[in-house]
Amino acid sequence: MLVVDGYNVIHGMPELTSRLDESLEAGRNALLRRCVEWRRRRREFTAMYVVFDGNSAAGGTGDGMHGGVAVVFTREREEADDRIRTLLDGELDGKECVVVTDDRDLADAARSRGAGTMAVAEFCGTLRGFADAGAKQHMGEDGAGKAGLSSEEARRINNELRREWGIRD
Repeated sequence: MLVVDGYNVIHGMPELTSRLDESLEAGRNALLRRCVEWRRRRREFTAMYVVFDGNSAAGGTGDGMHGGVAVVFTREREEADDRIRTLLDGELDGKECVVVTDDRDLADAARSRGAGTMAVAEFCGTLRGFADAGAKQHMGEDGAGKAGLSSEEARRINNELRREWGIRD
């Protein structure tokens, strides 16, 4: 099971953040399109959830399945982090689970429940290959095209750093 902290990922990926200038719905939909494509191409996880703060009333994309990706909006006065914790408590039950977030408290909570974590940068590296226009390169801050890391390269680097720093999943 892969659980994505929706707005945390959107804010960690400039090409998605820029979609927020249009609307929250545009940002969410851009992320969901990439997640659906990721899910279609990669089958490491039995399920994929994307969790967003707030309800979908302003946007039109509601809870439910979208191309094999479960979309979850929080209830009134509930934060996405709390919903993710609840999801982990109810769904884990011996299943492999990874939470995608840069929120340290949420990552710690996930690990304490036996789940792994993935940094937003690592996840975004895999999503960049599934951009709306099908671009094979992303633009650096200087405007020059840069080839992104493959998911395997990113995973290898992250694993090496985890070993070096003594971080256990």
